[in-house]
Amino acid sequence: MQLLTIIIISTHTIVKLIKWHKSFVERAQKEMGISNYALYWFGFIEGTLVMWLIMKSVSAFGINSDFPF
Repeated sequence: MQLLTIIIISTHTIVKLIKWHKSFVERAQKEMGISNYALYWFGFIEGTLVMWLIMKSVSAFGINSDFPF
């Protein structure tokens, strides 16, 4: 019973977070005047940069990786 309550509360919190994020992105997109296409590219570039930074951080700690970059 307690686990079910935790799952319901967690689900409600996640749904609220998703709604907030959607409204935030839509408002920011409208204020900046960018298209959906540009927003997708910004997201792709941001994801690429974050992944690159993670890979560089991992290699800085001396953890071997099979990735060539």
